Amino acid sequence: MIRLENVQKLFRTDEVETTALDDVSLVVEEGEFVSIMGPSGCGKSTLMNIMGMIDRPDTGEYYFNGENVTRNPQKSLTELRKNHIGFIFQNFNLIDELTVFENVELPMLYSGGISAAQRREKVGSVLEKVDMAHRTRHFPRQLSGGQQQRVAVARAIVNRPQLILADEPTGNLDSEHGAEVMGLLDALQKEGATIVMVTHSGESAGRADRVVNMLDGRIQ
Repeated sequence: MIRLENVQKLFRTDEVETTALDDVSLVVEEGEFVSIMGPSGCGKSTLMNIMGMIDRPDTGEYYFNGENVTRNPQKSLTELRKNHIGFIFQNFNLIDELTVFENVELPMLYSGGISAAQRREKVGSVLEKVDMAHRTRHFPRQLSGGQQQRVAVARAIVNRPQLILADEPTGNLDSEHGAEVMGLLDALQKEGATIVMVTHSGESAGRADRVVNMLDGRIQ
């Protein structure tokens, strides 16, 4: 599903040039669960952003589902991201002014072409899956951290993406709620999703099929 070839990413300020990714090559197979580990500042999140087409490599190639998307126009990348990729963030990134239902519904509104009745059915189904169907009318501030992350998982999977990118999905959770989220990721993989997860947790990483270690912008 993912193939990165000799990817390099630099960040420049007026006085400093930092190499975030240095000649990174990586393959992620369809249906695989890969954990990426390494110290802060080693390039994990930059790598995730390139996989998610939020950022572009300065040099090197990125193939997604066999297509070289490295130099695709932004509109094309937005469509690919919208239709094929779900994101789960450490800080949940739920919208405070929207209810649980409305937060989960949002990706379908962006995609378009889905009727209100279909959206209701899909949101209801996915909230059942994460055991949050009883909270549809609540707002994020009325939920615990674990509940917010479950809603964030529901939002990430409501469009049934091929690829789920999870950036420290258990980082702000206690061990019990972290285990719940990891259980959800395990279940999604069993249903056919490809998962790439950035984590500092050795315990969480151990749930993956493969662990990729990074240091100073390189894969070890």
